[in-house]
Amino acid sequence: MGDVAEITGTKSYTQYLGQIPASIGYYSVGLLFYSGASQSGSFTGFGDGDVISCALDKDNGFVYWALNGVWQNSGDPTSGASGTGGVALTSGNAGYEASDQYIIGYSPLVASSAGFANYGGFTTMSISSGNPDSAGYGNFEYAPPSGYYALCTKNLAEYG
Repeated sequence: MGDVAEITGTKSYTQYLGQIPASIGYYSVGLLFYSGASQSGSFTGFGDGDVISCALDKDNGFVYWALNGVWQNSGDPTSGASGTGGVALTSGNAGYEASDQYIIGYSPLVASSAGFANYGGFTTMSISSGNPDSAGYGNFEYAPPSGYYALCTKNLAEYG
């Protein structure tokens, strides 16, 4: 199983999210970068108050992004191996392995903007609709796609 981690604090780096190998960054101007390359596709810009969703398909090696409940790039996280609208993951020049590690995130590109990450147990912002995953865990603004789960110890133990 690959690793997923939260990065907190303010740091100054000489490289941006999505520039370094095995990193993916979705930016408020509607651009998506992966391992140093801009990704083609239809990704809408976002701002304060928008909800960004990310679905990581470790079985098939794709990442999907949604803005306010609408999957970007005509994405379909339940498309399986076809990866419809998803960003295909690779590890350098080698093929994708489920054990590969990635840095995945979004950025408002503006110092005065703030964002929050919700892995299923977020309680700081008000969630109006309260959608759990199909195992009954988590609390999300938009329902997770079928077969996707909140990042919690119970789901990790069950689904890896």
